[in-house]
Amino acid sequence: MLLFSKDIKWSEKNIWNKALNLKILSSAGFLVPEFVCLESIFLAPLLENEKTLEELLGEINTWFNKERYIVRSSALVEDLDDSSMAWQFCSEIDLRPEELETAIKKVIKVWKEKLNGDLTKFSIIIQEYIVADMSWVTFTRNPMWWREMTIEYFKWEN
Repeated sequence: MLLFSKDIKWSEKNIWNKALNLKILSSAGFLVPEFVCLESIFLAPLLENEKTLEELLGEINTWFNKERYIVRSSALVEDLDDSSMAWQFCSEIDLRPEELETAIKKVIKVWKEKLNGDLTKFSIIIQEYIVADMSWVTFTRNPMWWREMTIEYFKWEN
């Protein structure tokens, strides 16, 4: 049920753009917190069957046991060549292990509403949460279609 970041292949069809881009960054040597993906084919059963969700949480506790997590969306309509959807969709951050179930359900529910029930174009990333010194988003094209790159950043006061 879990697809580990180290096992992701470039031809994966059920994890979508954000997860693939995280894999590309990681493979290029950037420091990307470890992550796992829930493929789109497993999402509907998670909402429909509590036992399936319990099995998933058991797998996470066994194979991807972290102190803190972030649950993120990865969808076909995110991180495209011609548009950025940064902060437009649901992410749940700084979660303790016992908060994962609620967060996974919430992210799926929000996406189910946004995609009119079609979860085939959506997957979930469960990532180790780290407290960062700085956070940023890189826009590779100005929204006014000018040829410039913009980086918006925030320095955390720890």
